Amino acid sequence: MARRRRSGFPLRPTLIGLAALILAGGLAWWQRRPATDTFAVGSQPFPAGEFLENFFGLRGNRYLVEGRITEQLRYGADRTRLFALSISDASLAEPCEVGLLVPSQFGSLNIQTGQAFRLLVEVDQDGLLKALEISKS
Repeated sequence: MARRRRSGFPLRPTLIGLAALILAGGLAWWQRRPATDTFAVGSQPFPAGEFLENFFGLRGNRYLVEGRITEQLRYGADRTRLFALSISDASLAEPCEVGLLVPSQFGSLNIQTGQAFRLLVEVDQDGLLKALEISKS
């Protein structure tokens, strides 16, 4: 006796198609999720106006700074570099320039005039901003 052809619902192709659809949806959600930025989490923004008036109260503190390199002032023998950093602040009418000391641990980082950076800095005893973390904007 011959077997009858099954004319029911095709279960296997439906399950494979559903799994592919769920996988594609999950991948699309993963790519569109908001980026988590862990750079300098919990740091205060740099008070440029207060720094220009009197930096003594800011010494030893860490701040998040966004600025643009205006010129390289010095290059040390130990690969320490000193830059002029232009910072725009809402409390100031025009951008202010401060000294940025980049330690030798960032010696391999290519820093050029005109580039914008986000930095975690510490105000040292002389009023220079010492970079602790650097990220290009």
